Amino acid sequence: VEYQIYVDSFGPFGAQLNSHHAFLNLAQVLMYPVDARNAPLTIRFSHVPSEWHIATPLQSASGAYSAENYDRLVDSPVEISTFRELAFDESGGHYRVIIDADPADYDADKVIANLHKIVAAATSWMNDRPFDTYTFFYHFPRGPAGGGMEHAYSTAIDLNAATIQRSLYPFNSVTSHEFFHLWNVKRIRPQTLEPIDYTRENFTRALWFSEGVTSTAEEIIQLRAGLIEEKQFLARLGEQISELENRPAHLTQSAEESSLDAWLEGFDYYRRPERSISYYNKGELLGFMLDLAIRDASQDHTSLRELFQWMNANYARKGRFFDDSNGVREAAEAVSHSDLGWFFSKYVSGREEIPWNDFLRYVGLHIGQFSITVPDPGFIASRNFDGPMSVIAVTPGGEAERAGLQVGDIPIEIQGKPASEESNQQLARMNTGEPITLKVRSRGRDRELQWKVTGRQEVSYQVSAMIRTILMLTLWGLAAPVAALIGFPWTFITGDIRLLYRLFMWGARAGVWISGVRVEPVGLDRFDHSRSYIFMTNHVSNLDPPIQVPLIPRRTSVMVKKELFKTPILGRAMRMGSLVPVDRGNRDAGIEAVRAAKAVVSQGLNMIIYVEGKRSFDGKLLPFKKGPFYLAMECGVPVIPITIVGTHFAMPKTRFAIKPAKVRVIFHPPINPKDFGSRECLMEKVRAVIDSGLPEEYRSLAAASLHEGPSGGRS
Repeated sequence: VEYQIYVDSFGPFGAQLNSHHAFLNLAQVLMYPVDARNAPLTIRFSHVPSEWHIATPLQSASGAYSAENYDRLVDSPVEISTFRELAFDESGGHYRVIIDADPADYDADKVIANLHKIVAAATSWMNDRPFDTYTFFYHFPRGPAGGGMEHAYSTAIDLNAATIQRSLYPFNSVTSHEFFHLWNVKRIRPQTLEPIDYTRENFTRALWFSEGVTSTAEEIIQLRAGLIEEKQFLARLGEQISELENRPAHLTQSAEESSLDAWLEGFDYYRRPERSISYYNKGELLGFMLDLAIRDASQDHTSLRELFQWMNANYARKGRFFDDSNGVREAAEAVSHSDLGWFFSKYVSGREEIPWNDFLRYVGLHIGQFSITVPDPGFIASRNFDGPMSVIAVTPGGEAERAGLQVGDIPIEIQGKPASEESNQQLARMNTGEPITLKVRSRGRDRELQWKVTGRQEVSYQVSAMIRTILMLTLWGLAAPVAALIGFPWTFITGDIRLLYRLFMWGARAGVWISGVRVEPVGLDRFDHSRSYIFMTNHVSNLDPPIQVPLIPRRTSVMVKKELFKTPILGRAMRMGSLVPVDRGNRDAGIEAVRAAKAVVSQGLNMIIYVEGKRSFDGKLLPFKKGPFYLAMECGVPVIPITIVGTHFAMPKTRFAIKPAKVRVIFHPPINPKDFGSRECLMEKVRAVIDSGLPEEYRSLAAASLHEGPSGGRS
C-alpha cells in the first residue's frame, strides 16, 4: 500500500514536515496494521537532506529502525533535522537530549544541569530506572508551542523560546511531568486503557490519577531536585485550590466523571466553569490529599511515594494493569494498612467538598482565603460542538450587556481580528479598563459594540505553614513575662533559681506540645539522675533545645550563641541560669566559652553541648568542634551522647514554620573520658555513638565501630 499524507501540525502530539525539519509522532502518519499489531516492524526514511540527521529511541540497523510491535513503533517519536544533540549520564542511565531550536534561544548548560537534577530526583523517589537509555526531544519555537507528550523511552516537549528565556520553571515543570509519565501512564496503566484501540476514542475514569497525580509528582520532584523552594511549592498548591474552588462545577462533576468526559475538552462550551472541572487540577489536589491521608493513617511511615512504588512493583513489573480508582485505592490501603474507602467515595467518585484544613493540619499547614479582582470581559463565547462560535453567556448588568450584547450573538471580529477559538485566550490576557471592540451578527444584521473590561471578585486561597509556629511563639511571648514576673523576684529574694528554671522548662514543654510535636525519650534509665554529666548531641533544628533540655532530670546549662543574650527577658533569664554565651565566629571567644562552661560544670550542673556548632542542613552529622571534648577531658565528667531524630522534619534549618512530627530523643549510655588517651579518640567514639541512633539513610559511620574498644584508650 502506498499513500501520501500532508502533515503540518506543530507540537508533540502531531506531525510536521517542512523545509526546516520533520517531527513525526508516528501514530499520526502510519496506517494501523490490524492483523500485524504484534509483529516485528521496520521503518526506513528516504530522501532525507544530506545535512539532516535522524533521532529516535528506536533501534537502528543497516539504515532501518525496528520495533518489536506496532505499539512500540508508534510510541517512538522521530526528529529529522539539523538538531543539536547533547547527552549525559545519571545514576546508571544514559540520556540523549535532542534540541531543535536556535542556540541563542536557550542555555544548554542550564538545560543539562536541570535535567540531571530532575532525573536524579525522580528515579530516586521511585527507586527505579526501567530503561538504559532515555531520549528528551525539545522544540523551542519562537511562535506557538504545544506542551509535552510522554512515551515509554522518551518524551517530546514544545516550549516557546521567549518563555524559557524568562524563566526555566516551565521547562522544569513540563519535563518533570512528562518524565514521571514513564512510570505513571506508560508502565503503571489503568485496565480501561488496555489494549489501546487505535480506531476510536478510549474512555477511562482514571485520568485524575494518571494525569492529575502525575502533576502532584511533578511538584514533588521539583522540590526534591531543589528547583523550587517550599514557598513556591505551597504557592502552587494554593493556586490549584483556587482554580478548583472558583469553578462551580466542582460541586456537580466528580474527578472520575471529569476523566470520563476528557474527549469533550476540545469544546469551549464544555470547559465553562459551571460545566466542568479539570482532571489535571482536581487530580493534582487529590494526589496531595491522598498523600496526607496515607501519612496520617500510617503514622507517617508511608506516603504517596510508597503508593507509586507499590503500584510499580505489583502492576508494572508484573505486566498487570490497575482497576482505575479501585486499583489506586488497593495500593493506598496496602501501604497505609488502613481502610481509605471514605477518601475515594467522597472525593474521587463523589462530589463532596474537600475539607482542606482537615488534611493540611496534619503537616502543620493552614489555608486562608481572600478576595481578588480579576479582569472580566463581560461575556463568554464558545462553539457549541459543530456550530459556529456564539455568545453563550453575558454578565447581567455588566458593561457588555449595556453595550447591547445578547446571548446568541455570533462574534465576527474581536479587536479587529476574525473571531476564532483563540479569541477567548486573547480576551483573558486583557486588563481591567481596556476597551473591547466586538463585531457581532444577529438575525442577519451586523453590529459593532464597544465597552471596557471590568473587574469581578474571585476567592483566592493561600497555604501557610506558619500557624503552629505562631501558636508556639504566642504562648512563649505570653508565658515569658509571667514567668519573669513570678520567678525574678523570688530568685532575687532567695537566691534560688530553681523556680524560675522550672517555669521556663514548663514553657518549653508547653510550646513544643502546642506546635504539634510529640516527643519520645529513650534511655533515661541508662544514667544516674543524681550526678552531673556533659550531654553531647547532634543539632538539626531550632526545636532541639526546647525539646531536649526539659527531658534532662537535673538543672542543665547550655552553650548558646551570644546573640540570644541580647533578648530582654530571655537574655536575663539565661544569665541567671548560668547559660554560656558562644561567639561562633571568634576562636578566642570560643576558648573563653569553654572555660566558662568548665566553671559551670564545676558547680555540679549538667551541660548540654551541640557539638557540631551549628544546625545540619540535611540531617547528617557535620564535623564536630574540638572544644567540647577538651572540656570533657579537663573536667573528667562523664559524657552522655544524645541523638535527636525527627526535628529535621518538623522544623528544618531552611524553614521557620513548624509541622507536626514525632521526635525521638535517644540518651546513650555514659562514656568516661578517662578511658580515652586523647580528645580526638573521645570525639571519634561520641560521634560513632550519636551516628548509630540516626536513621540508616542519615548515618555516616559503620555500626561496627560501636563494638570496638576505646581507640587509644588506657586499660
